[in-house]
Amino acid sequence: ALVENNRDEIWLEVLDDKASVLYLEGTPRWEYRYLKNTWDRDERISLDSHLVPAPPGRKLPAGFPREPAELFKYDTIILGDVEPELVDEPLRQGLLEYVRARGGTLVVVAGPRAMPAAWRGTPLEELLPISLVSPPPGRDLGAQLARDGAALSLAAAGEESELCRLLPGRQRNIELWELLPAPRWYHPVRGVVEGSSLLATAGEEKAPTLVSRELGTGKVFYCGIDS
Repeated sequence: ALVENNRDEIWLEVLDDKASVLYLEGTPRWEYRYLKNTWDRDERISLDSHLVPAPPGRKLPAGFPREPAELFKYDTIILGDVEPELVDEPLRQGLLEYVRARGGTLVVVAGPRAMPAAWRGTPLEELLPISLVSPPPGRDLGAQLARDGAALSLAAAGEESELCRLLPGRQRNIELWELLPAPRWYHPVRGVVEGSSLLATAGEEKAPTLVSRELGTGKVFYCGIDS
């Protein structure tokens, strides 16, 4: 009806350099070994991986950034099963600004030791796309809930999301998800934060397991299983 609105302009950012990834993990679990070995061989990814030493020398690894501004050079930050005590308050606030202001992507991978339950009351809780249960679940609760395996199921948003696309074709992809091995552990949460996208659930109780959220100019992705 109006010629004036028949044309629009959009800006595309073409990335031809490496994706810069910072990864901090609390234990040398399967996820850490798999991602480190895979991404170290990937020419498209520049990976800085750090593993927290075992007790009694448990502290933030020497090479991990200490200044909040240092976080801003990374496209993605992955936090594994690490305790909040390892990260000082300025660095915690830096994670908040990294997502909201810098537009970075934060990935949180749950674990039975600390993530995400121990981070209640910290800036990281403000970023999470899930709400935490109170009191925090015991370390063995996730395994008890998934004693016989907690089968994964795609939610409606997950069926459409590229994050969950393992095969081309919507129906073929759903069928493949139904064949995936059932996790033996998942982190129980209270629910999904408003405005977040529930992508996948675990078990008959449909516990939120893969959840994404856009926050400020950045994104947060939560993985509630450790396998």
